[in-house]
Amino acid sequence: MPEKLGKLYFSKKQYAKAIEAYKVVNNEYSIKACFKAWLTQDDENPDIMLKQAEYLESTGLFESAKKSYLHAFSLSKDGAVKDMALAKIGNIMTNAAALGQNFLERARS
Repeated sequence: MPEKLGKLYFSKKQYAKAIEAYKVVNNEYSIKACFKAWLTQDDENPDIMLKQAEYLESTGLFESAKKSYLHAFSLSKDGAVKDMALAKIGNIMTNAAALGQNFLERARS
């Protein structure tokens, strides 16, 4: 059912709703297609870039998420959005460093 709902929202260019429907069934391909279409429609919208970054981060695509957060930062005129984007990038980098340290510690044991 969510798959059909996602297709319906996509056909009506209601990409945010389509993405939420596709998340229910974990349809990564369709979610990426929604973001692509949505950004084609409005490529200067930092809110779309933030949503894409959050999705990418949630799926473990940290380098892509960092790029999207940075793009949102560059597009936004809102200081709070800029601060949040930078904080998210910092968190990703901190978590990556911690994972790397954990890996080194396990490798040495």
